[in-house]
Amino acid sequence: MVRYGLKMGAHWVCFCPDGEKIRLVFYPNGLKESSVGGTGWAEMKFRYGLVHGSVVHFHYLGGHRFRVEIPGWDGILYPSFAERIQWIEEELAAYQALEEKDGDGAEAGEVPTAPKVGGSTSGSGN
Repeated sequence: MVRYGLKMGAHWVCFCPDGEKIRLVFYPNGLKESSVGGTGWAEMKFRYGLVHGSVVHFHYLGGHRFRVEIPGWDGILYPSFAERIQWIEEELAAYQALEEKDGDGAEAGEVPTAPKVGGSTSGSGN
């Protein structure tokens, strides 16, 4: 079960109760190897996500929606806005530090390929 999620650009970072972090990357046309550009999903302001079984529905301002199947997941719990303010800076700093340490394997300006939806590696941030 996922504890909560953070949306950063095209990255959706999910934090599980056991400390595992799962990063999903979404691109404008839904293809994991696509580059982010134009007025695609990455540039739209994220509003919230809803989970129905293993399907996550991402809702963006302007009424845009994105649906993704994540097998085996049974929900994402979102803290209140007040609770989010307390920990979001710390979590973002930890995630960014992890990204700087591990890297994506891409040179500056390149878009890394995304992991398979539903895939995870414990403790790596992917």
